[in-house]
Amino acid sequence: MSDLNKIKLFLVEDDSFSLEVMKDRFTDNPRLEVSAFETAEDCIANLEEQPAIIVLDYYLDKVNKNAMNGKEGLKLILEKLPTAKVIMLTGQDTLEIAEDLMLNGAYYYITKDENALNILEKKINYIISFI
Repeated sequence: MSDLNKIKLFLVEDDSFSLEVMKDRFTDNPRLEVSAFETAEDCIANLEEQPAIIVLDYYLDKVNKNAMNGKEGLKLILEKLPTAKVIMLTGQDTLEIAEDLMLNGAYYYITKDENALNILEKKINYIISFI
């Protein structure tokens, strides 16, 4: 598949190990063109690439203590690119956070646990099946 026909996937995660694991997992998918960022700010600066799917961590302050969090990033991303499917990924397993993110436009919410990567892969494959 040529790069022009690939679906752009942005991964936003401030934990370098987790980011590499996700990047390795999704780079193998021939339908995806994967870009990785450690902050929402870096992701937003590259939205002109028109990613169809963005995986966005909730807490993004490991690299930069002043970085915006995932909720702030979600709002700005959807202002600039309302067609993006933003999947929130977080270690915060609270109903309040999940509801808040979904009400603010998140496509899906995944809690980081031993099944998170498999669930994420299923959601991404579901989205690309319609593109």
